[in-house]
Amino acid sequence: MIAAIGRTTWWHLPCFTHSLNLVVQTTIRNDDHLTHVQQKCKDTVSQFHRSVKSAEKQRDIQKQLSLPEHKLVQEVTTKWNSTYMYLMFQRIFEQKDVLTTALCLTDQNHLCLIDDKKSLISDSLSVLGTFLEPTVNILGNKYITTSLIIPLVNLQKAMISHNSIPLATKLLSELPHSFAPVEGAFITAVTTLLDPRFKKLPFSTAASSDHAVSRITNEVANLLTASTTTSESDEVSPSHADGLTTVASSSLWNSFDASVYDSTSHKRAQSQNTIEVRRFFEEPKIDRTRDPSQLWKQDEAWFPYLNQIACKYLCIPGSSLPSKRLFSNGGQLVFEIRSRLKPENIDKMVFLNQNL
Repeated sequence: MIAAIGRTTWWHLPCFTHSLNLVVQTTIRNDDHLTHVQQKCKDTVSQFHRSVKSAEKQRDIQKQLSLPEHKLVQEVTTKWNSTYMYLMFQRIFEQKDVLTTALCLTDQNHLCLIDDKKSLISDSLSVLGTFLEPTVNILGNKYITTSLIIPLVNLQKAMISHNSIPLATKLLSELPHSFAPVEGAFITAVTTLLDPRFKKLPFSTAASSDHAVSRITNEVANLLTASTTTSESDEVSPSHADGLTTVASSSLWNSFDASVYDSTSHKRAQSQNTIEVRRFFEEPKIDRTRDPSQLWKQDEAWFPYLNQIACKYLCIPGSSLPSKRLFSNGGQLVFEIRSRLKPENIDKMVFLNQNL
């Protein structure tokens, strides 16, 4: 797929959640102790899923101890969240006393976790927890997500660097492999800059933001030039501007007048694009909880050309999961006994499903 995108010369924006998944899975795979604990947790979850007797014991002990009657959830390799929070590691740690008692009562002592393994899970949760919020933030499909990538990556690095456990160090060394070029990539840089909540603030170096700002300025200049070109036919000729007498069309001054007019138009476009871009960055940032798309809609008259660029880039999703959900919903609508649905009806049903 990446090779195909390269041949078409399209821009490729890697899925943010997939990149996070690779960071976590690679780090865990390279840690023998954590891999062993992970496998033992998977075996424990399988035992309670397969054995009715074990599951009943778990529920009975939960009631006796007045604990939440949560079920264990098995790890799914393609979803790194399965190693945290509502899923495997978090549930194992939450129910550790219940599971130990239930396993001993059902003669499955070999699956019991010893204290040092429980401590390892606890330490792992404190680090893996920092990956939960970025994943949840980027999965939305009703708000702008691509502009969140640079802030989330830099905040992630800063938060992990404050944790001294070995897993944090390994994750911190693995992050640059997946997110090293994130500030240098034009799509992520331009979306962050054009998000009124962030602008230049999340960038770690001024050079990264300045390069993207220059490209935005050039795009504004191109739009200005195109706008000027289309309206040239309606403008007054330079020879009439000062009320001068029109000279014959073969006058020697025609080429000079045309050069002056072109030079003036070019300088005017350059100054206008610089002013519009500078005025946008001088505006105060909006609150992080506000919707940047609404602000761009309100300020369209103030930033007419930047507004066009913002609409072009801010609509790009930061994760491929919303599109995967869309395909899944389509698969649920079209099956063997509904195979005669017309394509336009399927499109309407999927649209209504996603937007109502």
